[in-house]
Amino acid sequence: VYEDSEEEFAELFQSGEKYLKNALDAVACQVALDGEKLVVFNSLSWDRGGIVTLPWRKEFTDKGFYTENGTRLLSKVVEYDGIKSVDIQVPSIPALGYKTFIVRPDDGSPFPEVAHEVRFKDGVIESKYYRIQLNEQGQITSLYDKEAQREVIPEGKIANLLQAFEDRPMSFDAWDIDIYYREKEYPVDNLVKWDVLENGPDRVVLAFQWKFSDSVINQKMIVYAHHRRIDFKTDVDWNERQILLKVAFPVDVRSTKATYEIQFGNVARPTHWNTSWDYAKFETVAQKWVDLSEQDYGVSLLNDCKYGHDIKDNIMRLTLIKSGIDPDPHADQGHHQFTYSLFPHKGDWFAAQTTQAAYELNYELLAVYSNNPVGKLPAEGRLLTVDSTSTILDTVKKSEDGTELVLRFYEFGNRRDSVRVSLPETLQSVKECNLMEVDDRPVEFHENTFSFELKPYEIRTFKIK
Repeated sequence: VYEDSEEEFAELFQSGEKYLKNALDAVACQVALDGEKLVVFNSLSWDRGGIVTLPWRKEFTDKGFYTENGTRLLSKVVEYDGIKSVDIQVPSIPALGYKTFIVRPDDGSPFPEVAHEVRFKDGVIESKYYRIQLNEQGQITSLYDKEAQREVIPEGKIANLLQAFEDRPMSFDAWDIDIYYREKEYPVDNLVKWDVLENGPDRVVLAFQWKFSDSVINQKMIVYAHHRRIDFKTDVDWNERQILLKVAFPVDVRSTKATYEIQFGNVARPTHWNTSWDYAKFETVAQKWVDLSEQDYGVSLLNDCKYGHDIKDNIMRLTLIKSGIDPDPHADQGHHQFTYSLFPHKGDWFAAQTTQAAYELNYELLAVYSNNPVGKLPAEGRLLTVDSTSTILDTVKKSEDGTELVLRFYEFGNRRDSVRVSLPETLQSVKECNLMEVDDRPVEFHENTFSFELKPYEIRTFKIK
């Protein structure tokens, strides 16, 4: 099964990346801006800016990136692990749309000033948001939130603590975790390398390498000047068996429940073991984020592909690698690549927009370089506009049986929300359907706009012509 799925996934990813590239190139080539250009796409339903990364090409030599009014964008050439690329800080990109920037010879104009720079010095990272203290093993011993004026890490505790445990379940080795795994822990603190890859002004990037038994863990810790998110981009060469790898973040937050994102919503689970039922929930599934919050402050733990969590009292942990031996004696051996992020915030998870932050981690801005002649599309555009408070446009696709555009929305905040959707062209018809895209029901619309209400955690799907 694993051999078959590995081949099929490789083919799926290869074809998916090819079709995505072709689609983005097709749009970029039609932008009505002469000469070399950078077209940045935002696939989420809210405006956002950030850093985009392009593979290095010779056309970028002695070039700069500029807005249409001539403002230079902050950019830098970086080379990690032998791969050269260029990072560009772009302003707000329209939701479900794109924005075009000019690529031209560097005119010597200065980069725009970063309002609040982030810097690393003497084991301390200072940004607008945080003062972060690291120990000699590259672990976090203090994280002081300047805006909230409070310490996030309890005194004497360590965060971003990698932990290995002996994992020998009574049965179902590849699927079960038995609670007694906690009894045998191995420290992951043999730091063999520490480098400062970037030191401001827009971000600090520190590279760590830990050695554990026969495995090597490489990690880049990224602290941004413009964002509260702290990323941990991790590459692991894993050669262990029946060893469970986790990462722990003790936080100075008191709450008897934690919130876990699930598909199309979230659920709350207790952080205590007062009953046998609570005790049985020592490992809990979640998708892109979990959160522990007081009324006015909290901490979210985001990820891009890991789904096992345990939160007991005030310690948040994410399961990274399991490495069972049955039925596959080589499960989880080899290369792993994943990112998890710490997101301290004021207010609870809803007020802090944790859901949006997790989506932005999982769906980065996409950039395309083009030097095609002028096309017919404007330099900035969007597929559609969604006005809402707590609604995510989760799916945009072609209908399975026909040529309609299918839009699927869900409410994520446990509240009632009013949604207004506008498209760039006049509508012919709007129909609501179920998840299988059948049982169509007509929906009122006016010219290029339609509106609807969503109940808490409700999912609604529409066909647009």
